[in-house]
Amino acid sequence: MIKNLYKEATSSKGTLPFSNYFDVKNGFKKNLKKWKYDYQESFNFDEAIKVNPLKEITIPYMGEMHGYNRPVYSNDRYLFPYYPPYILKQTSAQIYVHDEEIVLDENEFILQIEGVDNAYYLFVNKEYVGFSNISHCVQKFDIKKHLQNGHNEIRLVVLKFTPSSYLEDQDKIRLSGIFRNIYLIKRKKDYLENFKVETDVVNDEGVVHLTASKEVEATFNKKTQFGKDITFKIKNPKLWNAEEPYLYNLIIKCNDETIVQKVGIRKIEIKDNLFLINGKVVKMRGVNRHSFSKLGYGESHALMEKDIKLMKKFNINAIRTSHYPADPYLYDLCDKYGMYVISEADLETHGTVRQENKYEMDKWDEVISSENFYDQILERELSNVIINQNHPSVVIFSLGNESGFSNVISKIGHEIKKIDNRPLHYEGAFRNIDGHGFFNEHVLDMYSRMYPPIEYCKNEPVKMDKPFILCEFAHAMGNSLGEFNDYMSSFWANDCFFGAFVWEWINHVIIQNKKECYGGDFLESMHDGEFCVDGLVDIDRKINPSMYELRECYSPVNYYQENNNIYVENRYDFISLKNHIFKIEFLKDGVIYKEEYVNVDVVAKQKGLLYVLPLQEDYHYVSCNISCIYHDELISKKSIVLKPLKSLVYQLDDNQKLTFILKENGLIEQILINDKKIISNMNFLINRVYISNDRNIKNNLESLRLNYTYFFATNIVKENNEVKVEGFLSVDALKPLFKINITYSILNSELKMLINAEKIWDFAKILRFGLKLELNDNYQGIEYLGLDGESYIDRHQGNVFGKYLLNVENNHRYIVPQNSNDHFNTVYLKLLQDNLLIHSDNNFSFCYDCFDIFDYKKHRVDMPLTSKRYLFIDYKMSGVGTASCGPVIQDKYSILEKNIRFNLFFKIVK
Repeated sequence: MIKNLYKEATSSKGTLPFSNYFDVKNGFKKNLKKWKYDYQESFNFDEAIKVNPLKEITIPYMGEMHGYNRPVYSNDRYLFPYYPPYILKQTSAQIYVHDEEIVLDENEFILQIEGVDNAYYLFVNKEYVGFSNISHCVQKFDIKKHLQNGHNEIRLVVLKFTPSSYLEDQDKIRLSGIFRNIYLIKRKKDYLENFKVETDVVNDEGVVHLTASKEVEATFNKKTQFGKDITFKIKNPKLWNAEEPYLYNLIIKCNDETIVQKVGIRKIEIKDNLFLINGKVVKMRGVNRHSFSKLGYGESHALMEKDIKLMKKFNINAIRTSHYPADPYLYDLCDKYGMYVISEADLETHGTVRQENKYEMDKWDEVISSENFYDQILERELSNVIINQNHPSVVIFSLGNESGFSNVISKIGHEIKKIDNRPLHYEGAFRNIDGHGFFNEHVLDMYSRMYPPIEYCKNEPVKMDKPFILCEFAHAMGNSLGEFNDYMSSFWANDCFFGAFVWEWINHVIIQNKKECYGGDFLESMHDGEFCVDGLVDIDRKINPSMYELRECYSPVNYYQENNNIYVENRYDFISLKNHIFKIEFLKDGVIYKEEYVNVDVVAKQKGLLYVLPLQEDYHYVSCNISCIYHDELISKKSIVLKPLKSLVYQLDDNQKLTFILKENGLIEQILINDKKIISNMNFLINRVYISNDRNIKNNLESLRLNYTYFFATNIVKENNEVKVEGFLSVDALKPLFKINITYSILNSELKMLINAEKIWDFAKILRFGLKLELNDNYQGIEYLGLDGESYIDRHQGNVFGKYLLNVENNHRYIVPQNSNDHFNTVYLKLLQDNLLIHSDNNFSFCYDCFDIFDYKKHRVDMPLTSKRYLFIDYKMSGVGTASCGPVIQDKYSILEKNIRFNLFFKIVK
């Protein structure tokens, strides 16, 4: 019975065979945007097919976004009891009704539905048409026999949970409803259903092969042929690649219909362990992209185009459509702008590992191995391939994500290879159960990993007999992308390591009452918190600071210095640098004193001389910033320090009086200039506001209560112009953490503070060692010599050296507030209102902000700017890493020192 279809593990019913996605140039295609809506908390089939909804809506429209049921954020757990293929839970239903006036004629009428979560019944004029249970799939229904002249009712009954939900356990905020377009299409009788375009390059000759389901007239490059199997050849064609995405027009005519198919001629090969396009080793600098916006899963064409343009601007040239096929329009954009695509099937069964309230990888393949689901899985896999087969941008098909591995994967892979010859990807072939390499299979064309250690990427790919790809790495959650350059160094060094895809593009939040809500904010009984806030850009596409690191590490140009020569390396796969402009700025002490523009013509994958440097004066901090501009876009900006500062050049202002007052515990209570308080209430800090990447060490550090340390002086001695303080940094209940000696000395307008700290016992890797100082309320005017923007010891490739001004109003706030706005490798900072210069023996990190470490809330909307001003000056701040979902940070970016020497100098300068 059709009313029980939603209970069955069945493939779709009543749909037309899958076909490649195309439009008829001279055809009729109407976007059905206006609907009426009703909601059932508990699905009742008989009521759903006859209810008359009154609420007028515009699709995309997902019920949870409008108060019907609630969103739930789940990373990998099913939202219903695990008992496949059955759903042991009442499902909600959403009823969408569209009224359309239709004049029937000799044409066929097709309803094209492009995205509905999770499954739906289709009725036309109360008559059952079909049933679909693939959320991210273009389904077509022949509806002519159900239509009538005049008024017609189109009804979708959308179910939240069906057995197919076991196959759609992707990491995302869980929503349901219509999220992509629905079209009414008219086609001529005996219309062309499907065609496939394949390209090749043979001996500098382009080959375009067309196979069609009916006899067609095809025109390409001013040549016309007739038939169902047609081959065109073109001498010295312009080839498609992500750097030069040239598209030809293939005009197909059949039964008075005209189709214009964009064709990119390119050849994909795998030779040994190399991935080649047009005979060249390519590097896919990628990102994983979910479909998400302020509308939920729905996206406008303008927003998708904005995404692609922004990706290209930041040197991203590849997308993995995680973890389902993208909106059809996105593929068109990737063809046009030049973006390699891994088109992934709508398949993930991650929740199998959680069925007994623990993480059991040996259960991962239970669902995909079940005969109950084979037909559904095969339908998902074949639809991904057939619908998207004619896009030159689609260079790899992926069989899904995190669904375990079994012979079903191999079997389906072989079924795909019968209809398409593109390389196949599936990360699940790695033996997560025991970590012993990859399963022995003969259908996948590459080895794929998620979040391996950096050493793995450095040492293992060169040993492999297939190309290697990181389908996920560099988990971009909050203040992240530390160690990114370490991964990318291995990527650029090894030709067999051809792809790296950051997780992920966008932060998943739903805005409610101006609050960016994530897991737990929807009053879910089960959720995974902020784990969905893991993107490079926010929901409004504002970028996070880590994007500058990605831009530089993904940059197709790189620089290195030998003696007085600066060389440029062309890391493009195809194009030369002849159309690139290099702007070279020379700086003394952070101030630009000279700039030049240079053009060089260096071919792909080669190096060439960019510039010969002049000799530098000894007493200045001399650097140069190199900007690379292509098509009026800045694609790289890099600093090269030519001559570090031997000693800081300044002139003391001896007409000003600098004094300080100590607290009872020997720490500074006030620093004064001419008896005016400038700095107050010094305290030691060895912990930071936790960032998302601290989540796996947070509990241990919180158990130590490191935010509540205090310094206690055991001895304070005043000798001549010095004050010597001995004491301990401690926390209640534990033995002292550090023994600290401080020496203060002052002469006229200069205060020296010499700190020696000894770690007494190995209680933990601390996240910082430094000082917190308070400035006067609303203090404005901080100048510093160092790196622009937010930077850390393991994330500063995208930061440029210079002299900068700071104010707290411009500080970046993450969606989930956390430690931020640090400035690594600072030479000095200066309080401009008082001409107070602060520096150290060695470069240091600092942060200037209006929040203390105890002021942080769960959402940034709850943290309006305050009048307070704090200066955090650190001997060292630990790197940020990517450990929210990835390896722990390397020792070289941690604070391992047992003995710390940190000297600070406060000077009144002219």
